[in-house]
Order: sequence, then C-alpha cells, then structure tokens
Amino acid sequence: MADPLLDLEEKAPEELSAMGEILVRLFIERFNGEKPPIAVEQRFEVDLIDPRTGGQLPVPLVGYLDGVGDGVVWELKTAARKTPVSDYALQLAAYTHAVRQTTGERPVIRVVELIKTKVPKIEVEEVIVSERDEAWFVEVACEVWSAVQAGVFPPVTSGNSDGFCPETLTVASR
Repeated sequence: MADPLLDLEEKAPEELSAMGEILVRLFIERFNGEKPPIAVEQRFEVDLIDPRTGGQLPVPLVGYLDGVGDGVVWELKTAARKTPVSDYALQLAAYTHAVRQTTGERPVIRVVELIKTKVPKIEVEEVIVSERDEAWFVEVACEVWSAVQAGVFPPVTSGNSDGFCPETLTVASR
C-alpha cells in the first residue's frame, strides 16, 4: 500500500504548497541567526584508492554536497517519518571521504530532516564519521567497482524490510 504522504497524485496542489510552506518556515525558524552555508550543491570529484592493492580506481567518486560552510556539511532530507541517521551511513561516509580528500579536514555532517507528518516537523542531527567508517566506505566502493567489472551486480540495500537487511546480514522475509 502506498504511503499517503508520498502519493502526490492524491494530494491537491494547495495541500502540497501548504506543506512546503510549513517546512520552509520551520527550516528558517530553526536556523535563524546561524551562519548559512557558503556553498550549496557543491560538486566534488575525488580519487578512490583500493586499500587492498594501493591502486587508484579508474573512475572517481563524484557527487554533490547539499551545503558546505565552516567545517560543516549540510545534508537535507525529506521523509514521511524520522529516519535513523544510520540509514545514511554509506552516503555520509562518502561525503566525509570527499571532504577529507579535498580539504584534509574531517567535517561535521548536519543531517536536516524535513518530516512530512500530519504536523510537519524538522529534526537535526550532527555526526562526525569515524576514520573506521570512512575506510569502510572506501572498501565497499572498491568492492562494488570490482564486482561490476566482473559482471556481478549486488542487490541494492536500502535498509528496508523488502529484501536484504544489513543489520542482521540475512534476507528478510517478504
């Protein structure tokens, strides 16, 4: 069954507009007086070095950071309900790796979640990805590259209950 909050076809344009306005107002109120990011949609491109071989992968890691400023990376999310920040672990580790490769600094990552519930709300969590978790990302990226080169395509792991469950390393029942 589709989540009614995410089924845009069943929402009137006015209702969607009102939800958007509320979320923008909550965002402005929450961060009023704070220094804004100095860049938004900041593109990055960094090399990945395979820790097993020491060799550089033939493709770089390319992406965009939602916001950057004063050692803080902003990651903006919209969701129907609060999502554990651990669900974003791979993405946040990738961002940390990119920032460390370009600046030499380990950033604070501010995950801002705009939650589209009956009463909209905003949740903010700041994390610092550990060296170990950053290394885990690089290992995963290199292993995925090797698998793709070998014609093996691993299942997508979204952390939901419709397949692979990374918390238990088993296939969840359907």
